[in-house]
Amino acid sequence: MVRAQSKDELLAYSQNHWEKLWNLIDELDERTKNAHFEFNLAEKKEKHWARDKNIRDVIAHLYEWHLLLLNFVEKNSKGERIPFLPHPYNWKNYGEMNDQFQIKHQNTSLTDLKKEIFQT
Repeated sequence: MVRAQSKDELLAYSQNHWEKLWNLIDELDERTKNAHFEFNLAEKKEKHWARDKNIRDVIAHLYEWHLLLLNFVEKNSKGERIPFLPHPYNWKNYGEMNDQFQIKHQNTSLTDLKKEIFQT
């Protein structure tokens, strides 16, 4: 990954790769978009390899973390000091929060998630 040397470079890099991600997803047929990932889980130790089962799960994860960031920045910029992670989560147990995000969006379509994430 290239290291941005300025805020403008970081924003341009982020926007470019965001567009690449969505172009890649949009090029997939519906069956592929909704297919379950197939990983050799015996080789993968991190929990997200088993948690995120399809593109929707990954996008839901990005969406929920995006909301966390927006809430954190908004509240703290107005002088309301809040931690980044909501109660009862912390950096030792945030995996449980990620599990809840995945469960929350099991009935949310990828199309609906795309609309939501582009509105934030």
